[in-house]
Amino acid sequence: MSLTRRLLLSYITIVVATAAVLTVAADRGLRSQLEARLTEEFEREARYLAFAARGLAEAELDSLAHSLGAQTGRRLTIISRDGRVLADTDFPRDQLGTIENHATRPEVAEALAGRVGIDRRRSTSTGEDELKVALPGPGPGPAAVVRVSARLDQVNEVVRNAQGAVLGGASIALAIAAFLSLGFSLRVARPLRKLSDAAQAIAAGGHPTLDVRGRDEVGQLARALRSLDEKLDSRLRTLELGRAETSAIITSMVEGVIACDAKGHITLMNPAARALLDLDPNSQPPTIHELFRKHEAADAVANALSGQTVSGIETEINGRQVLVSGHSLPNGGAVLVTHDVTWLRRVEAVRRDFVANVSHEMRTPLTVMRGYAETLLSDDPPPDLRARFLRSILEHAQRLQRLVDDLLDLSRIEAGAWQPEPTPVSVEEVAREAWQG
Repeated sequence: MSLTRRLLLSYITIVVATAAVLTVAADRGLRSQLEARLTEEFEREARYLAFAARGLAEAELDSLAHSLGAQTGRRLTIISRDGRVLADTDFPRDQLGTIENHATRPEVAEALAGRVGIDRRRSTSTGEDELKVALPGPGPGPAAVVRVSARLDQVNEVVRNAQGAVLGGASIALAIAAFLSLGFSLRVARPLRKLSDAAQAIAAGGHPTLDVRGRDEVGQLARALRSLDEKLDSRLRTLELGRAETSAIITSMVEGVIACDAKGHITLMNPAARALLDLDPNSQPPTIHELFRKHEAADAVANALSGQTVSGIETEINGRQVLVSGHSLPNGGAVLVTHDVTWLRRVEAVRRDFVANVSHEMRTPLTVMRGYAETLLSDDPPPDLRARFLRSILEHAQRLQRLVDDLLDLSRIEAGAWQPEPTPVSVEEVAREAWQG
């Protein structure tokens, strides 16, 4: 239901409820006042009847009751102490014996006790709603209680007229209120509807025009929505910038980055990861469990998805040596970082082989030089043999110098500062040197 209808129904409900309260109040309040005044009149008439009935006989009491009843238009009843009806304006004298005993009637019982009795009930004699007021009798004589009663038709008629007036006024008020409330509801709901449309536009990413000139609550809400729109736009730009920066960083990384959800479906994969896994840049990758099937890699994926941190697990992927690290994500997924260390492992193997070869190459000239030096120190060989020993020591020392230079060149190569300087060499000399070594 729209806001206009809700406001309209609210105002109509208030008017209807007010009319109902006024109708009930008119019924109870007016009826109570009328019956109170009528009770006062009945009491005065009953006192007059009691005064007039003092010392009269039963036949005279009946004549008195009918005479005064005709003048006042009331129903007058005179009752004996034992509850027998002695006179009643609604019944002739010869039918008084058919009326039931009145000793148990509430108002009569009160009057017999010496008090004023008042009761409002449907008469068993006439079948009409009546107000009855009874007073103690005049004293000497058969009359013990005098009672004045009358039907409440006039009271009911007055109350019905008052209720009709209230309902008529309420109907007019309802029509006026419906017309005014409709206009007011439209005036209130129209700007709220515009604000609702503006809020939906903001949620959809738009920037609606808001009227913020009002000083009431609607204007305050419009200004709050405009401030919200500006802040959301600023934060979205910041988020987009951060996302673009993050995407650029991940795309430019030489390490492979793979993100997946809790079920293993890949949500992000940078070009380095696609190249490492030999995947088409435009194809939809399979699940992460299908990409990492090796035992070590599968364990790393399972540990990362279970919330553990995985660091430096080495495995083989497509003939390459790869280090895998992983972290869990807040949404239950995981992100894996792969680093291709194939070239590094090859360099390490080359280094080991080179060190082993250099160690072997250095041991031979050092052994020769040590042997010749010990011979020269312990013996005194002839000059020609001495010269040959010294030449051999010099050649092996030069050979060691070249090995040291090669080690220095290797260090420069690793540091990226080595520049090749090609020079012509004699193949014969290189072959002879290698043969002698």
